[in-house]
Amino acid sequence: MSKDAYHDFNNDLARDDIEYDIRDYMEQFRARFGYHIDTSIFDNESNDNRFIIDEEKVSPVINIKKIVKSHDFELGLDYILVRIPSKWMPREKIKLTVRAYKKVLMLSGNKIYIDYFLFLDEMFHNYARYQKMLQRKTIIDSRKKIKDLQDQLTFREEFEDF
Repeated sequence: MSKDAYHDFNNDLARDDIEYDIRDYMEQFRARFGYHIDTSIFDNESNDNRFIIDEEKVSPVINIKKIVKSHDFELGLDYILVRIPSKWMPREKIKLTVRAYKKVLMLSGNKIYIDYFLFLDEMFHNYARYQKMLQRKTIIDSRKKIKDLQDQLTFREEFEDF
């Protein structure tokens, strides 16, 4: 994607006084520039300790159990085991915290993490630019408003002196 496209996107938001927090900006950025990334994992804080990521959500080419065992993930802290009852052979599946999920992606060397990282890098960089543009516009608009009010006040004072 060209820097001009990112600049135009940010400029449009700032010009139209559209204020997004980081999560809303991320969603707009993803949608606008066609990033095909599941951003639902970012709906929770990275230090959130809820076990929300099912083993099935992670790519089938990543051996989660192997990574969890070989990198000393802590049962009850990073992941839990959920028993799946079955008549023939019960099994266990792993549920990860968001933080543990990100660690698994990093440790796997899988392309998924690279895509997430590149998306986040580009998005955060552009969000910072967008915030600067919006702040600059707010300052300019405020100065203009102050100048207009000063002109009105000066006009009223001159009119009263008449």
